[in-house]
Amino acid sequence: MTKCATAGRIHVLALTVLLAACATPQSRAPLYDQFGKLEGLNAVVDGLVERIHANAQIAPLFANTDMARFHQLLVEYLCMTIGGPCTYTGEELVEVHTGLDITEAEFNSLVEDLIDVMQERNIPRAAQNELLDRLAPTRKDIIYQ
Repeated sequence: MTKCATAGRIHVLALTVLLAACATPQSRAPLYDQFGKLEGLNAVVDGLVERIHANAQIAPLFANTDMARFHQLLVEYLCMTIGGPCTYTGEELVEVHTGLDITEAEFNSLVEDLIDVMQERNIPRAAQNELLDRLAPTRKDIIYQ
């Protein structure tokens, strides 16, 4: 093989490696960052609290709730869930929801409100899905308790 042919193959190989590197998806920002850190989480929870009050299906569930405390604890919980620097200081979810007998429809309604708020806040769809995926196991601790 000639020097030119060998050099040409090396250039093609190098170009192929460079193109492959460019085609490889860039690593995404941490989920906490995608939500706008603590400021973004507070905005999401603010929006969710507004929707809770406006949602006739679930508003009665929160009639006796200290909403300021709920807001704080939900921000902590979401922050912890998405890898932020927060520590959740509330009770176990099953304890909080025992006796409320939250139905699947009520649970789903709250989740739909959360999705709407995340979309309004322009949270990337992949980040929304990741949060929902991380929250999904809590369903058993919330409904029909």
